[in-house]
Amino acid sequence: MFVAALSLFCGFVIAAFATSSLRLLIPIAVIIILFCIWALPAKEKSLEGFIIFGTSTFVVVFLFFPPYLSVLPIPGNAWIGAPRIVLYLTIGVFLIGLSTSRKIKANIFNVYQNNRRLCQCILALLAVQFTGIFFSPKILSIVWDLIKYTTYTIFPFLFIIATFTKFKQLKLLLILMVLSLPVWGILAPVELKTGNIIYLEFMPGWAFGTDEVTQKILTPTYKGGNYRIKGPSITPLEFGELIGVILPITVALMMEKFNVAIRILGAIFYILGGLAVFYTGSRLGLIISIVGTVSYLFFWAVRLWIHDKKNLIGPAIASIYPAFVIALVSVILASNKLHNIILGGGDTAASTNARFKMWEKGFPIIFERPLFGHGFSTAATVLNYRDFQGNVQIDSYWLSVFLDSGLLGGGIFAVLFFLAIRNSMQLYLFTKVAHEGFPYTNALASSFIAFIVGKLVLSQDANHSLIYIFLAILCSVTTIFNSQATRYRPIEKNTSSSTSKRN
Repeated sequence: MFVAALSLFCGFVIAAFATSSLRLLIPIAVIIILFCIWALPAKEKSLEGFIIFGTSTFVVVFLFFPPYLSVLPIPGNAWIGAPRIVLYLTIGVFLIGLSTSRKIKANIFNVYQNNRRLCQCILALLAVQFTGIFFSPKILSIVWDLIKYTTYTIFPFLFIIATFTKFKQLKLLLILMVLSLPVWGILAPVELKTGNIIYLEFMPGWAFGTDEVTQKILTPTYKGGNYRIKGPSITPLEFGELIGVILPITVALMMEKFNVAIRILGAIFYILGGLAVFYTGSRLGLIISIVGTVSYLFFWAVRLWIHDKKNLIGPAIASIYPAFVIALVSVILASNKLHNIILGGGDTAASTNARFKMWEKGFPIIFERPLFGHGFSTAATVLNYRDFQGNVQIDSYWLSVFLDSGLLGGGIFAVLFFLAIRNSMQLYLFTKVAHEGFPYTNALASSFIAFIVGKLVLSQDANHSLIYIFLAILCSVTTIFNSQATRYRPIEKNTSSSTSKRN
């Protein structure tokens, strides 16, 4: 069986660069390889360490290596990027570990038991997406797109819930994310000065493909005559979203009970990350950065109010929060420049109007196939909205998910993130032990809020790997906390006065 699987794997490699008929070997090879992995005998020694290392490496390369940048000198560039190589190698190790280790199976089952509703939403959304395949005329292309999306989202989720069983392991992932902010905050002005993607300055020519898609990505992007940085992303919008959902972690470093040095570093990282967002020229990045920061401050004040009755800072901030939001909105509306940058107007008015027109056109199309939608990754084609250059586009992921997966899939997607935000908030607001062991649950909640707000104006799913990693971290934190039998335990009150009364 191993020889047969190896032979078919070689056929898979050949088929990747050969005719379409040879590519039929791919599903056969995958099925036999999976069967061989399933047939492996159980072992006492698990592969957890390798999976943890692979997952951490994937987070790093995801934050720094663009998907179009090849790491192998292959003519024509087959988009063999570092994230893809690391991910697929880790998937192979994970599947072997899942087949041979009872501990990994037990960890996954334990996380599911402690996060039943959230995990059921993830499984239900996946089931709806695969069911929608049969309602689309382009089944083969949809299957391939859905498999790629599932690989980059579900597998990182499984890596974490299967092997990251300690707070310090989960903190490591968040630290790796935060460390990307100062790097991109420093590289952003450098890329802005060169006026071109920074990788073009030091990577060899064979690392970049000659295909039309890659050349379009490598073309500099401008807005109002100003160059917009892309970082490791394909578009400035995706890069703005990437930095924006990480920023709440730096707010946690500033606001929670860390020493002065860490708080200063948190402030520096926040400024540098905000600088990178600014240089993208992306309204999306600015909006989700503001939403994530403001959400964090509000939850922080409420927690302080609940757990420290004598401290007036918490109730003061929580009480004036509505007035603060109104004042912030008033300043944005009063300033024409801020209004145009954040909410749209002037040079950006056309894109804002286009988004409203997309929803107006897309709403009746949703009800043509209301249950399972038109099929994964078909939203732009089905909507058929064209810009001034005649290119088909769609600018809202919420519209995309309703067109792709119908009302059922869109509803499950909304419930999934409602549960994620609610669970994160409950852990942060009402649990003393979880806060001390893992003081980043507020950051997770704020990132989820920023993400769902950003999806109103961004349809790309390039950063969904990061969001599913956040979901996995939340599930693992909940599981570790529940194992301590202290779920949602309220803060212990000072019992000295009551004790003296009893005495």
